[in-house]
Amino acid sequence: MNVKDTVYAIRNASEEQLKDAAWLEELLPCFGLNPEMKDFLPKELLDSIGGVASAQYPNQFARYLCYIAEKPVNSYIEIGTRFGGTFIITAEYLARFNPEFNLPACVDIIPISDNLKEYRGYRTFHYLQMSSLGGHFAHTIKDRTFDLCLIDGNHKYAGCKEDYETMKDKAKRIVLHDIAFNACPGVEQVWKEIKKDNDTCVEFVDQYPEVTARTGKNFLGIGMLDA
Repeated sequence: MNVKDTVYAIRNASEEQLKDAAWLEELLPCFGLNPEMKDFLPKELLDSIGGVASAQYPNQFARYLCYIAEKPVNSYIEIGTRFGGTFIITAEYLARFNPEFNLPACVDIIPISDNLKEYRGYRTFHYLQMSSLGGHFAHTIKDRTFDLCLIDGNHKYAGCKEDYETMKDKAKRIVLHDIAFNACPGVEQVWKEIKKDNDTCVEFVDQYPEVTARTGKNFLGIGMLDA
């Protein structure tokens, strides 16, 4: 689906459907998956490459979305947006369950994607083209707080840790992406440290058996430090 179809599919679905993880898992591939994931997608999802290009495993993302549907989230920021698929889907989803949801924000060092340019026609949001590291970003958001923050930017230990330290007092709930990704040991380590010091952590790390059997590895994974 393109941006328009993705937006209206979420806006026209019933709340009951959107809270059904199995139903949502079937819908998410229709929006389109990031082409950079093709080497670790199961065969049945290869035809889903394109669209809004979300860099998420549908079996993980669906359960995560259903979980946050039960939380009050009126403000959202995403660090590392790439093509914008995850941001678009998450913002639209949160807006369905939070009538006061307003002005989500996303941050990336690259220019705004075509998907996000198109999305401006459907929702007002902030796009910050800058690094989340080094202090300028922290200064930029010094007057804002967020109910939910997704960290999916720099995947090295130092970068991920800095993003977490920047946001831990700015967001009620912090989410790390790639906590179960063998190619991102730095993120895995940051997540282990967070879990060690907190007892409200939730994980969404389902894998696809066919991919695991073929590669012998784990991929992606979502970890949430709940309030």
